[in-house]
Amino acid sequence: MQTPETIKSRIQQFQKAVQDPKLNLIIEKLLTEAFEKAFDVQIADKPSQHKPVPISGGCVHFIFISSALENKRAFIYDLMHEMGHLFDEVPRDVDCRTTSTLKESELRAWDFADKKFALYPNELGKYEKEYFEHRKKMLGPLGQ
Repeated sequence: MQTPETIKSRIQQFQKAVQDPKLNLIIEKLLTEAFEKAFDVQIADKPSQHKPVPISGGCVHFIFISSALENKRAFIYDLMHEMGHLFDEVPRDVDCRTTSTLKESELRAWDFADKKFALYPNELGKYEKEYFEHRKKMLGPLGQ
């Protein structure tokens, strides 16, 4: 688990990336929740992903959010989606891989993100079209 100082630093990293003080509380809430299960959550020079790593007796979870996102709010959208993988209740095998298909896993993760998005109608409601366009783009052919 990370120290409170590291978690605070990650929250500040995301807030700086999003660049919208009105969304700071959402970022803080999402990251605080993610750190309940994830070992680390960070913005990185790689595609957004949830990466479970097998260890003796289970998995250690990492979430990486791509630093290359053009839309600053997409940091939040991708975070909610990757949290969907993190909190997915479908069992994982000994190598920490989900036992469902890629399509099923992606759709469940986006359903989780949809529910998180809906929790903040005052802050995110005006970005609903943008969110669903991002979701559709990220799902690609899996969303059909």
